[in-house]
Amino acid sequence: MGSVEDRGAGRILATIVFTDAIGFSRLAGINESRALELLQRDLDGMRSACERHDGKVVNTTGDGLMMMFGSAVAAMECAIDVQNQIVERSRTLPPEDVLHHRIGVHLGDVVIEGDTVLGDGVNIASRLESEARPDSICFSRTVSDVIKNKIDIHPTYLGPRMLKNIPEPVMVWQLYPQKDLRSEPERAAFELKSEETGATGAKGALFMIGSLVVLAAIVFAAIKTLPHLNLNRTSAPLAAASLRKTKPDAPTAAPQTPDAPQDPLLDSRFKEMHDQYEFAELVSFLQGAGEEKRPGGMAILQRYQELAAMRAWLDDALRNIQQSSPLQASIEDPAASGQEVSCLVYTSAGGLTVDPGNSPQLKSLWSMSPASIINIAVAAMSSAAQPPAEATAWIDAFKQEYNGQAR
Repeated sequence: MGSVEDRGAGRILATIVFTDAIGFSRLAGINESRALELLQRDLDGMRSACERHDGKVVNTTGDGLMMMFGSAVAAMECAIDVQNQIVERSRTLPPEDVLHHRIGVHLGDVVIEGDTVLGDGVNIASRLESEARPDSICFSRTVSDVIKNKIDIHPTYLGPRMLKNIPEPVMVWQLYPQKDLRSEPERAAFELKSEETGATGAKGALFMIGSLVVLAAIVFAAIKTLPHLNLNRTSAPLAAASLRKTKPDAPTAAPQTPDAPQDPLLDSRFKEMHDQYEFAELVSFLQGAGEEKRPGGMAILQRYQELAAMRAWLDDALRNIQQSSPLQASIEDPAASGQEVSCLVYTSAGGLTVDPGNSPQLKSLWSMSPASIINIAVAAMSSAAQPPAEATAWIDAFKQEYNGQAR
């Protein structure tokens, strides 16, 4: 596959890379000329890396670049090259002379019109850049599938993410520079500092929203030497239940943690995400704790990855259920002490509509009880022409996860 410089106009498959300087607006407000000098230094290095990897700089986005590559492998190698250069530079320069960047990479359809590149491939890459943490690279499943076994990297799977103005969930992986020797607490502390000091405009709002997640990562990193939270099903029917105090008469095969959780903050945060069915966030939360390195940890992560996939599938399936051909499912009625009522379920202009026959109501699927969600999922699978092969296993996993749990 040749350089993208060889491509003509029209629709093509290409890998798009977006970069962004963290907190640049804040730095420019303090010393604009110096901030612009530092930014130009980094952008020049990115342009050189792009050229070395047979890419093309399509546009300058203010404090970043948009680049296009004919190869996903070349695009990722360029992104890794850029982040490694910045890490190397940070070892010899004073902190105030180092800018930190985040990068998004996606392989998809794009449309070339003159010097402009448009399309979903561009939009998704841009949103992935917004998902990335300082100094990291976020990339999609299309990129992951191509580079697998071609580049020796060890990214973290973040699960399916709903990106702004992108109708379908996107599977996301995150990678930090291979030459980043900071410990987990040091990296998390830097990210929190970046988010606090760089909180300006729309990007600042995103940083502030993410600060609680970073705090959780810091706490997790600090307690790694303590007995880890027990997420094993042998001591409780739910992963969330293992974070709570074990009842004296609760059956347990081989308890691995003390009766009380090690940290009430972590217990509370885990329970909150679990009760709100935030499975993709749970995966990130547990990966931040290094759960995959512990006995049985990979199985726990896989369970929540499967539940995240179920949630993404069900959200997508319900978008196609219209009033003309609704689902029929039993929904628990809070006003009737949780008694199940047969309802028509469909998507309208206002959202998900649940109609027991006399009073249609707009509902949020993920605010319903586990039993109601299971019934809707079964109905959606039955009505689908070609449901995912994993749908039955997903529903069974969800049923097991929330067996007997009231919300």
